[in-house]
Amino acid sequence: MLKKLFGVLAIVFIISLFLNTAVYAANKVDIYDPKTPATEQTIFVITRPEGKEATYNKSYEICGYTKKEKVTIELLILKDSKYVELKDTNGDSKWTNVGPLFAKEIVLKEEENFIRIVAYSENNPDEVQISDLTIKYVKKNVVDKIKEEIYDALNKMFSLR
Repeated sequence: MLKKLFGVLAIVFIISLFLNTAVYAANKVDIYDPKTPATEQTIFVITRPEGKEATYNKSYEICGYTKKEKVTIELLILKDSKYVELKDTNGDSKWTNVGPLFAKEIVLKEEENFIRIVAYSENNPDEVQISDLTIKYVKKNVVDKIKEEIYDALNKMFSLR
């Protein structure tokens, strides 16, 4: 009788453990999926960049401050239809116990860089903040572009084609 009771309790325990794991996994957010929407900045406030920006510098500093304690921040970049880790100039892409100020320098690729900043507090790891940013790296500066346009216009005017 005692063996049957123990067996039934073991089965109930295993089933409940399985169900809790399934429910817990269903609530997790896929931070690497581009279809996952951005959320409000409740954990980490980004001060730079402010949404979409363009720069002539190949390196760029992402800045902000935390609103909670024991915050973990992760940088991702969109590559081949999926977000992957984006390493800073020191080779890191994830930082724990960030606070209260945060600043990391990254190297941009040419054209648009679709960056995702993921933040969560160790005190409440189920609350995940996702912020999507676009930083456009313009290789040539305005003066170079104007010179190029003038040169092209003069070539067209005086060429013997």
